[in-house]
Amino acid sequence: MRYFAVNFTFLYRVVGAAIAGIPPVALTSYYQVQKFSDEFRRDWPAIANLLDNHVLIGCLAGGVWIFFIMWLRRFLMSFVEPSPPGWEAAPSVILKAIDNIVGAKQQRFSDFLKKMGNASPPPSTGDIFSSITQPTNQISELVKGIYSTFDVLLRGTLPSKRFTLKTNLAVINGDGKIVAIQYHYPSNLPVRSSIDALNKQNSTIRRAVIAKKPIVIESTLAEAEKPKPRFVVTNPAYSKEDGSLICYPVSLEGIDSVVFVLSVYADVPGAFKPKHLDAFKQVIEPFALRLKLEYALLAMKEGSPT
Repeated sequence: MRYFAVNFTFLYRVVGAAIAGIPPVALTSYYQVQKFSDEFRRDWPAIANLLDNHVLIGCLAGGVWIFFIMWLRRFLMSFVEPSPPGWEAAPSVILKAIDNIVGAKQQRFSDFLKKMGNASPPPSTGDIFSSITQPTNQISELVKGIYSTFDVLLRGTLPSKRFTLKTNLAVINGDGKIVAIQYHYPSNLPVRSSIDALNKQNSTIRRAVIAKKPIVIESTLAEAEKPKPRFVVTNPAYSKEDGSLICYPVSLEGIDSVVFVLSVYADVPGAFKPKHLDAFKQVIEPFALRLKLEYALLAMKEGSPT
């Protein structure tokens, strides 16, 4: 349906108008035009018998038909929509978040240039690199930027619901194990699961590391009850909590290894749906690219970020 609507826009509109408009027009003609009703009775006797004996039903059907078609269209399109509702503004929201992140780095450049102008002797290349290049701060800003982006977009998707959103960045070692959840936002909502629990084979983060592909869980409660779940409940006190989860592995192509897994969690089931995975990837990928850059800079400064 989406392909037809996008590639044959005019025909799609003509067909839609015909489906919405022909039945009410035909019903009106049946009751007002004798020749039309005579031919209709000959060709469609069963429907004509219903219309003749139940005029009220026919008139009501004509009145509600357009509303039924509008509802049916929205229902069918919900299966093929490439993005969640309200995500039309995603590119501008992403751009604004990244501008804020770049602005933080630009401020460091400006501050350093002011100090360098008064320094004697002038700083070495290594000092300049260490002062300006602060990958840990930039990674923290990126996690915050991902949070702010999803927060804005979810407000468009869930306009009438209150929700809590959390973003975490897990650091992964060479064995594919979680070393730490070193970055999370908001800072007042720390990670409740232990590293040992998150390293279980059926945890979503571990699944994403193994598959090297993003995973979207529409309902964590429903997922945890499956025979082979991709989500593990780590604390019985929270076993009845439900929500939606995205786990996005960030791989470094040069070593073909997952170095981070970004988790985005909303405490509203259905906030994230697997059918919208491509839309989520388009939102996260610009941040993931910058995470790779900061990882490389961190490795250059410290030898190994883990």
